[in-house]
Amino acid sequence: RVTMANIRLDTDPGHLPGPLPVPAAAHGGGGHLAAYPAADRFDETTLNDLEAMRLLLHGGSVIDWHQLAFADDKFVKQMSNFSRSTGLTITESDQFQRQVYGSAEAGLQKGNIDKETLDKLTVRAGSVAARQTKDYGTRGDLIGVLSQFRKYDKGEAGVKQALSDAEAVRLGLTEGRGDDAPLTKSLLSVAGSLAGEGKMVGTLPEMAAVIGAMSLSAGPGQADTRTEQLVRGLRGETPKQTAFMKSFAGIGENDNMETRLDKIVPKLRELKGKGRDISAFLTESGVNAEQTRAITEAESNYEVIKGRMAKARAGAGGVDEANAKFDQSPLGQMRKAEAAAEAAKLDQ
Repeated sequence: RVTMANIRLDTDPGHLPGPLPVPAAAHGGGGHLAAYPAADRFDETTLNDLEAMRLLLHGGSVIDWHQLAFADDKFVKQMSNFSRSTGLTITESDQFQRQVYGSAEAGLQKGNIDKETLDKLTVRAGSVAARQTKDYGTRGDLIGVLSQFRKYDKGEAGVKQALSDAEAVRLGLTEGRGDDAPLTKSLLSVAGSLAGEGKMVGTLPEMAAVIGAMSLSAGPGQADTRTEQLVRGLRGETPKQTAFMKSFAGIGENDNMETRLDKIVPKLRELKGKGRDISAFLTESGVNAEQTRAITEAESNYEVIKGRMAKARAGAGGVDEANAKFDQSPLGQMRKAEAAAEAAKLDQ
């Protein structure tokens, strides 16, 4: 059942304009459909929302199928086939694919993934998105970003590697429990600056593990900021702070995050055992308040960080098996049927 609890018209023409037009009556200009969290209060409902509700309740569609008929035939066929294959609706497919290919450009240019492998990955990852539901744009963004951080083999081997990394990210963020989209957004907001070759955290799944663990104290909305402060604190932003990290914990400039935590956490716990306030100690040693908070929270979640990072390095399997199981479930069959019905309209 479609309600305005989970659908709203985004009418900003500068926000991801795309090939799925919304009826002019609904917005007075160009726009597209996007998924948003439910409005908490009825007075947040806009005229656009009410028009979309009217269309839905009268059996209409918020997608202008007549305008869509003028789209390129090749695109229309590709979109309908993608929808049938994955179980995503046309709107969800558009959101997902737009983000995948937009974010994958850097990986393609680096030669970390080839176009054919990316196309196959997008279909398989689309099936995962249909199973996990919610925020298809964010899920697509993650799939596209993967190839910025490592090189993938060609063909089926590369697809499986990427799916394993994406699942490892999900497990690192939430251990597979609850909605991972908010933390995925946090990860994507800092991954480029904090993770990668030559940086304190080497891989995207390991970065996800750190953000997931830090969210236990900071919450999903502050996990990225707290992780940034942790990196800065462990690295040292002033000569005094760098010298302190080296003299107190033996931290070297080339140490990765896990090694730095392995060195400083036992020292901090030794001080705690002696009755010292480690927050006061770090502040007195030249670490600023935000970084002190991040380091003390990392000390509290140290074992969680270690465990999640180990799992991240091991990767995650079983994605295709989980997709197949979902496809056979009542919910999976319902999603496929709904997607097929929309694809049939697109084919007409």
